[in-house]
Amino acid sequence: MQIDDFLTDVLGLHDPELLRKVRQIAEIRYIRKGQLLFREGEKPGCVAILVHGIFRSFFFDMEGRDITDCIVCQSGLSLMPGSDILASAPASTEALADSEIFCLPAGELITLMKQYSSVMQLYNQNLQWSGEYHMEVKRVICSLPAVERYQWFLRKYPGLVDRIANRHIASFLNMTPVTLSRIRKQLREADDRKESSAGSITCSISR
Repeated sequence: MQIDDFLTDVLGLHDPELLRKVRQIAEIRYIRKGQLLFREGEKPGCVAILVHGIFRSFFFDMEGRDITDCIVCQSGLSLMPGSDILASAPASTEALADSEIFCLPAGELITLMKQYSSVMQLYNQNLQWSGEYHMEVKRVICSLPAVERYQWFLRKYPGLVDRIANRHIASFLNMTPVTLSRIRKQLREADDRKESSAGSITCSISR
């Protein structure tokens, strides 16, 4: 995707002068699966927005376990691990699939926010999304049993379950990979029973 197309079609920015300035300082960057975009404790230097692909934000707990904190797969959403774009990253950001990102130097973004209300509005929208998203995740993790957490994931990220590793999904949902595998098996067996029952009813009616 070209920078102008991304700015207008995805981010909704149309000011010709703004587009000209961004075109001079921004780039669309290709990130391979498994590559770290940001590393915990290091200053990002640039602001990254998803063009297409899948990323996760993660950190390590006191026992050294890899904890997936956030999954982003929607074009136009921020990939920044923290709200302060000039501060050290509070978590790492990793590509879970071959992806493309829109990159803009952090200092340049701050300048553009001061000059253009549309850029400030876009930044605030991403902050709002991030806050609402993490509140939703926290509510799901803290209040729902394991099966319902997994069902929420299926609704929240349709089609993603077969594209990323089970261990990342399990970590994100605060369960072990063994528990996740058991839940998936149980739900598959339940679906098979429903299909079998539906088939039996159809046969009975046809007779």
